[in-house]
Amino acid sequence: MTTGIQGLDAQLGGGIPSGTTVLLLADPSNAPYMFDEQFAAGGLDKGERVYFYSLERPKEEILRNLKLYLAKEPGPNLQFFDCYSVKMKTLPQAAMKKLGITNHAVNVTEDVIDRLVGEKNPGAFRVIIESVSEAVHAYGLEPTLDMLRQLTGIVTKMGGTCAFLLVKGLHDHAVETAVRHLADGVIEFGVDRQGFGLYSYISISKMRGVPDATRLLLYKETEKGLWLESTRRVF
Repeated sequence: MTTGIQGLDAQLGGGIPSGTTVLLLADPSNAPYMFDEQFAAGGLDKGERVYFYSLERPKEEILRNLKLYLAKEPGPNLQFFDCYSVKMKTLPQAAMKKLGITNHAVNVTEDVIDRLVGEKNPGAFRVIIESVSEAVHAYGLEPTLDMLRQLTGIVTKMGGTCAFLLVKGLHDHAVETAVRHLADGVIEFGVDRQGFGLYSYISISKMRGVPDATRLLLYKETEKGLWLESTRRVF
């Protein structure tokens, strides 16, 4: 199943195997958000159903950016769940009303499981959760980890794919290790300093179903999204 990023697909032998759940591990930066948008667009272009749960960014921002990667409107295959308001759940009712917030949308830890299991004819699909870090803050650690355990099993059995973001530095080592363990694949975004230069890279530490998946790849942020070389370098 395509990542939506041509160079990364080539590096992985065509894309991410169906039935795979991928952890995106990153410092606060633009790159993982661009990945999510391209990942969603890649699925929509292939006629897949895309479930996008946004807790990090407003719906308007994501949909505006998503259209940059699509040849046509997303259509009904995009199931978008605007959960950004959970960031402001402790505001007084009067303040929320003034901001135009009337509810806190769905509870992601419950909705994503019920929705996938309840689909009669899901076909090819992908789930994007942006982000697990915000879900932990909104719903608690244990409900979020339990959701991930169930989600990885459901995605594997139903043959879909899933990407979820975890922000580095916000969680202790045990939590990060637990999430790494639950995921079938781990894509980590980082920056290396060499002399006076900064080099952005993607580190793939595992990817179930991809032979010799471990690798380090340089990338660039462009107006057309993340760009990676399609040929593998030897470091």
